[in-house]
Amino acid sequence: MTKFCKDCRHVVDRTVTQTWWECGLTLVTSLTDGKDSYTPCAIARVTPSKCGVEARWFEPLEHADNDEPDRYREGDGDEAEDHRLDDPRHTPYSNLKGR
Repeated sequence: MTKFCKDCRHVVDRTVTQTWWECGLTLVTSLTDGKDSYTPCAIARVTPSKCGVEARWFEPLEHADNDEPDRYREGDGDEAEDHRLDDPRHTPYSNLKGR
């Protein structure tokens, strides 16, 4: 089965043009201004140290009719808990390794 980003739960914002979709597993904090940003899905899929052409980070959408699953929330929704911090792939500056 071919894995497409359009079917992956890690796409950050599906309301923008597909060209600008970003992978939620590539969060990096800028050393210059402290702002968070993500790598575009197209770049993550061709970068061997990221998802790659094998789609190593692919996880299917839980609900096909839900464009953006609320995957980082638990409980009653009053407080968000970011589970990305529990994953070793989600460390600040992780995209700088090996440079």
